[in-house]
Amino acid sequence: MRAEGRYDAAGHFRDGTSIVYERVGSGPVVVLVGGGLDDGTENRPLAQELAEDFTAVNYARRGRAGSSDVQPYALEREIEDLAALIDAIGGPAHLFGASSGGALALEAAAAGLPIGKIAVFDVPYAVGDTAVQTWQAYVRQLRVALAHEKHGEALKLFMRLAGAPEQDTAGPKARRCGRRC
Repeated sequence: MRAEGRYDAAGHFRDGTSIVYERVGSGPVVVLVGGGLDDGTENRPLAQELAEDFTAVNYARRGRAGSSDVQPYALEREIEDLAALIDAIGGPAHLFGASSGGALALEAAAAGLPIGKIAVFDVPYAVGDTAVQTWQAYVRQLRVALAHEKHGEALKLFMRLAGAPEQDTAGPKARRCGRRC
């Protein structure tokens, strides 16, 4: 991701993570929160469209593209990242989140971040009798895959959970998010 603006760990993160972002346009700030497999490029066309009326801020979530990461993963760290980004750009901000980025946007609002309005698309919340059991099985399998550094298997598990057809999970590579498979 070509960073027009960049902020990093100095004064923002307890764990040393740096996040890259692009900032285009002028007007009210809208932060674009990409999904789990987005390296920051998925929302770039939307940022350009929004730039006519807004300051669009498109960032690469931790562990994707030029943004760093510190293990273990925790949702709270991603909320801290978003808080630091909003602070760095002079918040408050509106949020648009796609897929798991939409879930993150909602979690950030619930955590009390300085957020105006939120728009989300295709948030991966499941309901029904088997949703909890399906999620728990996924988390158990995911922990095993990650403990053995099988990132390709972790990606396949995610794609299955998201409902991708089996033929689409046959040989995925985690290239887009910059991970080694």
